[in-house]
Amino acid sequence: KDHVLKDCAVEKESVVQANLGLVPKDVKLD
Repeated sequence: KDHVLKDCAVEKESVVQANLGLVPKDVKLD
């Protein structure tokens, strides 16, 4: 259960960074 929550948080953070333009769009996780 914990690892699922962690993965969700990591994915959410990467999406937020991509939206902020901190991460190249081709690297963003869908």
